[in-house]
Amino acid sequence: MGRFDRRTVTKGALASALFVASFGLPAFAGDEDIFSAQVAPNVVLMVDNSGSMNSIMYHSSFDPTNLVPSCAVMPSSGGGTANVNDQLGRPTRQYCSASGCQFEVHSSDSGWVATASTTDNPKNGYITRRYCGRDRKLYTDGINESYGNRTNYEEEYTEWLFGLDTASSTPVGPAGAQMTPTAILADIGLANNGTNYITGATFAKYQITRITAARELARDVIYQTNSDCPAYLGDCGVYQDRVRFGLAKFTTGAHGGYVAAKLDAYSNNRVALNAAITALDAETSTPLGETLFKLYTFFMSRTTTNRPYGVNGTTRFPNYTYKMSDGTNTGTTGLVAPDPVTGTRTLTFLSV
Repeated sequence: MGRFDRRTVTKGALASALFVASFGLPAFAGDEDIFSAQVAPNVVLMVDNSGSMNSIMYHSSFDPTNLVPSCAVMPSSGGGTANVNDQLGRPTRQYCSASGCQFEVHSSDSGWVATASTTDNPKNGYITRRYCGRDRKLYTDGINESYGNRTNYEEEYTEWLFGLDTASSTPVGPAGAQMTPTAILADIGLANNGTNYITGATFAKYQITRITAARELARDVIYQTNSDCPAYLGDCGVYQDRVRFGLAKFTTGAHGGYVAAKLDAYSNNRVALNAAITALDAETSTPLGETLFKLYTFFMSRTTTNRPYGVNGTTRFPNYTYKMSDGTNTGTTGLVAPDPVTGTRTLTFLSV
């Protein structure tokens, strides 16, 4: 099965992601303006690869802003990792910190069952647990498990799932996404309610993690922007090079993030972009401020006298010197994504 449908996972997958773009448009231009630029815009796609991206994709009917929990499953905070039993004595790994608790589900868990599809990832499956007298399936994302990660179910979403009362016919959820509890659980259990834009393969959109969705969303956005190929029929191999994409991510080995795939025409950079996307692993913290600063300097000249002064008027902004391989500092120019500026352009930040 495929793993992505732009129409259904965009908001949840990249809620914490952002674009950093450099092109000849006003500083507050909208996202759509990159498609009308007279020169190919430079767009760095900054993908959130922090540990929170190991969480399961939320169902669209889940509304955390108006949540009134009716089933207490786990504490709201704590410390450490432990196995906790459900009402039938079945253990589930639970991790707690000061900011909250979550279940961490894995194919090695007691009672794990593989999905029925013979074409699915062999680690895709679920465990069944009972709380508040209700049985619910907690799914494992096999693709993400191959990176050494578990599939996380955060406290509020978990308690919402177990709180759904199938005896009620009252729709729940935000405006435009309301469904009955029975319909919600059926939708979560579907194996083919999402479609991969490029290949046309179907997938279970509420049984994958955010990072799996983010990887495929990044591929799709880049491909659709630079190709006129029809949807669902595979990569046709004809590219338009409308936007020069690069890719950035957070790093565990240094402060902030870095550019992992340089900016270039898609026909030249497609393989490197796909490799950088595939390498995205949800394993870091979220040093957003440091990352934005580094990406800001990435768009500056590599020549000291061409870089602007900081607020004190005497110190210039630092040179961007971070390896594409791991984000560590280096003096070897060939290991760093090169200066993307090819003319007079305006730095623009676009958020998704």
